[in-house]
Amino acid sequence: MNSRNTLNLEYIFACSPSMLHKFLTTAEGLKSWFCDDVLIEKERYTFNWERETEKAILSEDHVKSNVQFEWTERKAPESTLFEIIRSPITRETILKVATTCDDSLQEEEEIYWNNIINDLKGATGG
Repeated sequence: MNSRNTLNLEYIFACSPSMLHKFLTTAEGLKSWFCDDVLIEKERYTFNWERETEKAILSEDHVKSNVQFEWTERKAPESTLFEIIRSPITRETILKVATTCDDSLQEEEEIYWNNIINDLKGATGG
């Protein structure tokens, strides 16, 4: 069995923390970069891609701060944490992503996140 690790990534955005938060928690926002469709029922999210559906619980949601999804149907407990930080010096918005992956797939996972975060940057205007 492969060992699991947390992948930590960091991205800089030109938008406000509150705008970025909306792209992480609303159906319209998530469909613009993360998934093909999403059904939201309170804190339960059902994400749809071409041939795949995954369910998650929004376990943490602090406006302009942290958003965490706990994936409910995976074999091992997994979560994805988005931390939104406003730099007091540069006034840039920084998005930190922490997600669980197999050590053997860490490079592919990083490429995946870099690609979809580029989509998010395009959706937010940079």
